[in-house]
Amino acid sequence: MLALLLVVFHRPLLRWALDDGARYFAKKAGYQLDWTVAGSILDELSLNNIQVSGPEKSPVQKISWKKFEADYSLWELLRKGPGEFLHSLTLADADIVIDGRTPPDQKPAEASKGGAPPAFWIGHLDLRNINARIITDQGDIILRGFTLILDEQKPGELAIEELIVPSANLHLTQVHGKTEVRDRRITITDLNVMEGVTLSSLMVGLKDLHSGFVPFGTELR
Repeated sequence: MLALLLVVFHRPLLRWALDDGARYFAKKAGYQLDWTVAGSILDELSLNNIQVSGPEKSPVQKISWKKFEADYSLWELLRKGPGEFLHSLTLADADIVIDGRTPPDQKPAEASKGGAPPAFWIGHLDLRNINARIITDQGDIILRGFTLILDEQKPGELAIEELIVPSANLHLTQVHGKTEVRDRRITITDLNVMEGVTLSSLMVGLKDLHSGFVPFGTELR
């Protein structure tokens, strides 16, 4: 009987635990969190209408996210680690404001030596209309209308309506290209970077990312 109840009610219980726990810890850290949680939690998760606001001096000033969906396998995560447990990730219609300025009473963090990133791969990545403002000591980094679709089964796209990076004196508009994924190699073709500058192809190989080896190649039209 207990096993039957767990089968019937475990999904609502898991959603309630995630929702209640996240709100509790967000409030404890000084953040206001509002969202709608759906999905089984065990192999899929959907978060809609996410609204996060932080304290006046917190790095995270605002997050407004309409859609977040993830398909994954916790069983694969336990058996094989994080490399391939995430099958699909969809993020859409986001507005993010981050304060990356160094507080006057805080010393800049020392650069870490780093190392090779862990092996990680997503079979389907769909990012649409991501907008961000990052406040820095050198000026605001602005990203508008960022879209990136990567799928091993069909062509995707990369698009940026506007990108401003004051520290690099960079201002790009209407960046667009077509993406293709084969054997963990991402190729972007017909990439329009700016007026008069188009890359016929840009290739990044991520198959051996865990070892620190990342093949890279470009071809300018």
